[in-house]
Amino acid sequence: FLHACRALAVCAVITGFFGGVLTLIGMKCTKIGGSDIANARVTFAGGITYLVSGFCGMITYSWWANKVIREFLDPNFMDQKYELGAAIFIGWGGSILLLSGGTVLTYFSGKEGLPSSSSPKRPQRPATYATARTRRTYMLPASSSRVTLVPPLFYEGRKSR
Repeated sequence: FLHACRALAVCAVITGFFGGVLTLIGMKCTKIGGSDIANARVTFAGGITYLVSGFCGMITYSWWANKVIREFLDPNFMDQKYELGAAIFIGWGGSILLLSGGTVLTYFSGKEGLPSSSSPKRPQRPATYATARTRRTYMLPASSSRVTLVPPLFYEGRKSR
């Protein structure tokens, strides 16, 4: 029992380390993975390893706490009795943080890096830059016969009277 708990705790630490490495490699600010889709997939893998680490830790600490409580409440148990200490609660808190962080990572990077096959493909329009209309765009002189399609790029500012 003790060896299984230790093995699960070591697995939680190792997978948490690899999850951190994968998440650092897959961040948008790093150029190690290549394209944004490849980085999102690496971040997705990091989120999955965070989830595995959180589950391993949660199983370990919950299993150990269950054993301690069962032995503490058993009147026929004559060996040394243990109580729940701060380490169990810190382990539960760390596991909850790993599970919530892994969930957020897998959700958002999965939306970006893994295309959904159930949604129909819509034709994507090219990215455009929206220009703000200025007062000068609307206040062209009436005698002007030219057509202005785009607001002027270089505006001289307000002319003094």
